[in-house]
Amino acid sequence: MSARKIAITSPKGGAGKTTIAVNLAVAYALSGITTYLVDADGNAGSMQYHLRLQQVKTTLIGLIRRVAAQSGKQDDIMAVVSAGGQYLNAFTQVEELPTLKVLPGLVTDDLGDQALQNEELINRIITGLYEAGVASGGVVIMDVGINPAHPVHRAALRAAESI
Repeated sequence: MSARKIAITSPKGGAGKTTIAVNLAVAYALSGITTYLVDADGNAGSMQYHLRLQQVKTTLIGLIRRVAAQSGKQDDIMAVVSAGGQYLNAFTQVEELPTLKVLPGLVTDDLGDQALQNEELINRIITGLYEAGVASGGVVIMDVGINPAHPVHRAALRAAESI
């Protein structure tokens, strides 16, 4: 398998991006590959509904807020290493399929969040999610929305190996 950083996108809403992302992630997970599925739809994603998740550790916006609060406090190499662990710990493991780990995205109330204004931070987090998942031996799939102007979308597409 050559591409381990995958973004699923389409210029049109309702085209089945989330369905494709979820099905691809489940296929990888069923084959025994640890799969990290990220809802990177900045226009309020629906992945948690597709997977019928009752509880999650955190969401993408929760991770962005947490990293933003810590930003500037750590600048050494150990901060980079611990960031990878923090990114992987944000994922919720799907009970029925232990090799599938999910990070739901934003909800409608988050769309104007101040943390989403820091594009450099978002780039670092999205790249970190991809890198941490691949470094752990897994594959990372991001379900990306339709708005090319959204910083989460741009970061997810820029850092992907396959779109």
